[in-house]
This record gives sequence, C-alpha cells and structure tokens, in this order.
Amino acid sequence: RVTQARGEQFDPFETAIRDRLLPALLFERPHDSLLTAAEQWIREVSALPVRLGGMGIDNPKTEGGEARATSQAATRELTQAIQEGREVEEEKEREDRKKAHKEHSHRKRAEEKERWEKVKEMEVPGVTGEQRRAVRDVKAKRHSGWLSVVPQEADDMLLSLEEFRDTLSLCYQFKAQGDKRNYEGCGGS
Repeated sequence: RVTQARGEQFDPFETAIRDRLLPALLFERPHDSLLTAAEQWIREVSALPVRLGGMGIDNPKTEGGEARATSQAATRELTQAIQEGREVEEEKEREDRKKAHKEHSHRKRAEEKERWEKVKEMEVPGVTGEQRRAVRDVKAKRHSGWLSVVPQEADDMLLSLEEFRDTLSLCYQFKAQGDKRNYEGCGGS
C-alpha cells in the first residue's frame, strides 16, 4: 500500500478494476471496448466511500502518494531514532503517528466530500436522473450499510453472486440482469 511508485505505475490495477472487476460485478461481463461516459461515471461512484454511496474501491493511481506521505510522517520519529542509533521516544512516536493519521483522515474526508459533490450533480449521457438521485439518497438515507457488513452464514446474510449484483442494481438504479421471473414479486408463480 505504501510504495515509492508513481501513479502511472498503478495503471494496470486501475484498468483491471475499471474494465474487469466492476463490469463483472455489475453487468455479468468483463468490459471489452472503450468506456462509455456512463461507465466512467460508475467508476467515479465506485471510488466513493460506502457512507457516500460508493463501494469504497479506491483508485490506486491517486491513493499511493497520499498514503506514502502519511506513512513517512507517522514513522518519522522511529526512522530518525534508528538512523541515529538512539532509543525511540515512545510518547513522541505515538503522538506523531496519531497526528499524521488524523491529518490524513481529515484531508481524505474533505477530498471524498468534494468528489461526492461533483459526482452527484454530474450530467452524463447514459446516466439517468434516477441514478444520480440514488447516489444522493444512499448518503442521505444511509442505505449503504449493507455493503460494509460482514456476511454471516449463521445469520442467513450470505448473498449469492446474483443476489449481490441485483442488490447493487437496485441501489444504483441499473437494469436487473438475468431471468427474474422466479423471484418472489417479479412475476413468477
């Protein structure tokens, strides 16, 4: 997670997320052509944290530099103590680490809110008003909690892949995939 790599070195990871993972999760197929504007919007939404209506799938191209800077600030006292061959001032090290993580958290939350404001109002060909409203509603009504709950078989909370896709489709107002005639309330007998 914390490397000296530059953003473009993470291109293959972002490409895999954008072109393989998200289409497979949402549309039952890997992506095989240029992204439409709507699919690019979906990628922007998926990068938002769950509490803001996204899926929390960060863009690795943009996250690496910030994580490295935070890591360096958090471990500065420890690094200096090792380099100077002295004892670590544990209290100072703990305070530095806490301060670095707190500052990182504040910056990240402000940046996430800014991205959410941009995404929720973005006019994109192929993205309906209902889909934009769904993203706004997820935050306002706190409907996203299901995505961050650890499923427990004992609690009968495990979703099949099809149920998971359908839940995402309902959440983001996508067209449901597959044959739903056998689902309760969907025209089945």
